[in-house]
Amino acid sequence: MLLHLDERERFALGVGYGSFQSTLNEIRDRVARIQEALDRDTAKQSSLDELSKKLDTLARLRDVSVHGAPLELAQEAKQRLEAAELSTRLLQVLQVVKQRQMTTPADLATELRLKPNTCSQYLNELADRGYIKKVAYGVYGPDSK
Repeated sequence: MLLHLDERERFALGVGYGSFQSTLNEIRDRVARIQEALDRDTAKQSSLDELSKKLDTLARLRDVSVHGAPLELAQEAKQRLEAAELSTRLLQVLQVVKQRQMTTPADLATELRLKPNTCSQYLNELADRGYIKKVAYGVYGPDSK
């Protein structure tokens, strides 16, 4: 270390042994605090590096879904699962819509003996899920798939 001075050098600097020792201890304390700060910064940097790796992994997974299948296939599988979970009433509505070229809530209400507003909700739900298509305002048709 640079602070090893002999007695002549301390005398030349005008520093007594006790004063020199306390100065040396202060410098050692400062070096220790700086080292602790560097260690904390290193730990923070490694945490940031880990987070960065996780974000990269998530970005790569964004375009891939379950078991490496493309996202489109996963969405199609999800729609099939949702189809299996359709209520009996929605299945009735879907069956009627698929039998016709165009259906309105009023037509559906007459056939199923429901209120037109209720039929409109059912038709909108099926259209939102992609089972039927909305041809025009208040007019629905079977999906071309």
